[in-house]
Amino acid sequence: MARIIELERHNEYSTRWLVQAPEVARKAKPGEFIAIRIAADEDAVALPIVFTDPDEGTLTIVIATGGKHIEPRLLDFQQGDDLELKGPVAIEEIEAWGRHADVPARSPVPFANACGCGDPFHDH
Repeated sequence: MARIIELERHNEYSTRWLVQAPEVARKAKPGEFIAIRIAADEDAVALPIVFTDPDEGTLTIVIATGGKHIEPRLLDFQQGDDLELKGPVAIEEIEAWGRHADVPARSPVPFANACGCGDPFHDH
């Protein structure tokens, strides 16, 4: 389990999370993706990693909402909330889950929940 240890709202559409996730922070790199489950009975959302600090065990993620394929409930999370998180997840893996017809194969925001792309928390 990961935890949001710092949360900064830039505006109504953008939030920065500092996430304590030591295992992921040790192996992830900026530009790779993590998968976050918003609710237990739903698919995961894939988000790009902005910065990692393996020594501190943290990831920085910027949540930007407002686009067609963005999950607005991500802005409901608060500092101190636990996250069900998996990563890093390569873009090729996200593409393998499938994608919505409106999202190009190399889209910078391939959100699994928005396009019904499957569940990265379970092997397929």
